[in-house]
Amino acid sequence: MTANDHVYSSGYKWLGDDTIGVLAYGHGQHDRKGFCACYTVSISGLIATCKEFATPPEVAPEEYCDKMSR
Repeated sequence: MTANDHVYSSGYKWLGDDTIGVLAYGHGQHDRKGFCACYTVSISGLIATCKEFATPPEVAPEEYCDKMSR
């Protein structure tokens, strides 16, 4: 992810009283077709990948995350 030129992040929804879902997405030299990743971040600082998160194959990953973050 960090090898890309364009990387964005967005908190997209609360998952409880102390945890938020965060999307990371973008494109660049490393991921020319774009990427979209989902993480959970708690107030205490714990970070984990989202369970059961997948970009639909018919949608460009970066576009999918961008639409979800709005």
